[in-house]
This record gives sequence, structure tokens and C-alpha cells, in this order.
Amino acid sequence: IPRTQEERHDALVEAMDKWIKGMMEACDGKVKAWDLVNEAIAGEGNDGKGNYILQSSKLSNSGSWDGGGDKFYWQDYMGDLDYVRQACRLARKYGPEDVKLFINDYNLESDWDDNKKVKSLVNWIKKWEADGVTKIDGIGTQMHISCYEDANLMKSAKDHITKMFEIIAASGKLCRISEMDMGYVR
Repeated sequence: IPRTQEERHDALVEAMDKWIKGMMEACDGKVKAWDLVNEAIAGEGNDGKGNYILQSSKLSNSGSWDGGGDKFYWQDYMGDLDYVRQACRLARKYGPEDVKLFINDYNLESDWDDNKKVKSLVNWIKKWEADGVTKIDGIGTQMHISCYEDANLMKSAKDHITKMFEIIAASGKLCRISEMDMGYVR
């Protein structure tokens, strides 16, 4: 039986509620920092204000990046704003009072786009928090970085890593390095 958009939305909120409640109960108050949303920013597109758009099945199916056409994106069904707001509301409802909620992503230190991905993430956080209720505590950066033999490339990489941390600091959000690996490029 086809469902209305509202019915689909409500079913997803119910599923999200059960999952977040179950995770928080299983952790029994021991989780103090949680990646509320992981890898939300597409790294391409334009939201109309010069920022990257969010990942979606439409982008994934277009073949513009290797995301796989069978991925599920909450925002495709709940909207770009509501899926994060609902997740945040539920994490605050079921999590410990002092839980810190992070938005985690990769390529935030990117020099090829002059840190556009971290700038976009900061702007999306502002949009999500614009309701006056949603509160994101911090930004997690995955930092899959390259060390270059070429001095000019290495300087650019270092400068943009520094710039990423400055952008996160200026946002007023906590910063967490959630992953880190390095490769060497001759």
C-alpha cells in the first residue's frame, strides 16, 4: 500500500527512535561522545549559497561518485534539515545528559577545494541548529592525509590542515580527530 510522504516520514522517525533508544540503552550511559551523523556532505554540488550539498541517492545513482546506488539516505525521505534534527532530539532524549554529539566527515582538510567541505559542514550545522532546539556539540574529522615529497604540495597540505582547525575553532564547536591515517606520495 503506497504511503503518503507524512506516513513515510513518521515511520522513519519511529525507526530512528527505536534504533537510537536501543543504542543508548545498550551503552547504559557510558557513551559520552557520539557521531550523530557520519559523512553527510557530498563534496560536490551547490546549495545555492556556495556550499556543497548533502549526499543523496540521487547523487549516488548519477555515477558522479562511487557511493553505490543502493544506499539509504535519511534526508531523501525526511528532508535535509529534519533528519538531523530528529536524530539530535532523540539522542538528547535517550542519551546521558552530558553526551556530546558530533557530525563526522572526511576531506575536511582538503586543499584541492580550499577547505570548502569543512566550510560547507559548518554552514549545514548552522542550518540544522537554526530551529533554536537542535544543538550539535562538535565536528569530527577523519583526516585521511597525504605527506608529499614535493615541498610545495606538502606546504599546501599543511596549510589546509591548519586552516581546517581554524575554521572548526571559529565555529565554536568541539573538534575531534575521529580517524587518522597518512600516506606518502613521491
